[in-house]
Amino acid sequence: MSNLQQQPTEAIIDVQTEEGKKPIMKKENLDQLEFESATIRYVKPSELNNGDILVGVFKETKTSEFGPTYLLETDGETIGLNGCGSLNWQIDNISPTAGDVLKVTYGGMKTIEKGAMRGKDCHEFNVKVSRAKS
Repeated sequence: MSNLQQQPTEAIIDVQTEEGKKPIMKKENLDQLEFESATIRYVKPSELNNGDILVGVFKETKTSEFGPTYLLETDGETIGLNGCGSLNWQIDNISPTAGDVLKVTYGGMKTIEKGAMRGKDCHEFNVKVSRAKS
């Protein structure tokens, strides 16, 4: 899974500090470093089709002003599944930890039948977990 690539040392050496321009490390040490390039493919519920299934190893939940995004490692790729009401509720109840395997099945759009959101459409998910062995 690890995509390691050499980064240009000039970008790191020219870091500004309070004392002025000063390298953080010696150039010969920087040349020996490798940096991992992590690419996340974000998936919105609206991009899924009824019956789509994502199976992956849960890595973590990232939270932003837009809400949670669930990171899953699947087939050497990191998927960022954007949260929504049904998905968030199920993930919160499962409380996955890093290493758990999640099976997320998209059930399409459903109309909410009860409560304050009655009559509104929402994305429907079914989430199952296989706990990582300690």
